[in-house]
Amino acid sequence: MAETLDFLLPHPEGDTQMLALKQLTKAFGGVRAIDNLTVSFEPHRVHGLIGPNGAGKTTLFNLTSGTLRPDNGEISFNGVPITWWNPWNIARLGIGRTFQTIRIFPKMTVLQNMMVPYGTDPSRSVELLEFVGLREFRDAPARELSYGQQKLLEFARALVTSPRFVLLDEPTAGVNPILVEKIMGHIRNLTRDGKTFIVIEHDMKVIMNLCERIVVLHNGEKIADGPPEMIKTNQQVIDAYFGD
Repeated sequence: MAETLDFLLPHPEGDTQMLALKQLTKAFGGVRAIDNLTVSFEPHRVHGLIGPNGAGKTTLFNLTSGTLRPDNGEISFNGVPITWWNPWNIARLGIGRTFQTIRIFPKMTVLQNMMVPYGTDPSRSVELLEFVGLREFRDAPARELSYGQQKLLEFARALVTSPRFVLLDEPTAGVNPILVEKIMGHIRNLTRDGKTFIVIEHDMKVIMNLCERIVVLHNGEKIADGPPEMIKTNQQVIDAYFGD
């Protein structure tokens, strides 16, 4: 598999891929979506990020990718402070992402959607479509894809700039079980070949089977952090999801 994924891995040498958030705070009105959060994410692993609705998960992604600015705190990637960087420079540094709501261009072809990021190599786009099983649809309007296939398109597009660290916001939500297994397989293969993922997901079966480590947020705070076996028996996590 490593040979077939080499085109996805331009930064293997000396890359620690450490993402660190320190005392990060972001409030909307009087509500702290992220509350003095300190957490770091190690390289070459699949990290899960879970929590009840409103826990601050997507806000954390928005802060990390530069689409939001924190009120306080610091964000660094491989020791480089990126707290105030704009999204395109963060992407160039090696952090990619998908969004909770699919953001494709429905009237453009599948291949044209892949070409949207600046400077994208057409041959690379085709290779990525092959990788996720969408090459045969390259000339079809993106709106003709099924919902699950649109998720795969967005996943492939998140890889087109060769990110080393990828933030996936609910990549399997609304997707049929066959495509869920396909997405999980892609994530596992890419992780084995050097990439790092943080995955927001409400499907606990996906999280428990896919992630080596899980961070749990509640009201913007980290309440648990560890392997799946520990998280699923953590009483604080159970209370946060289901009440006392």
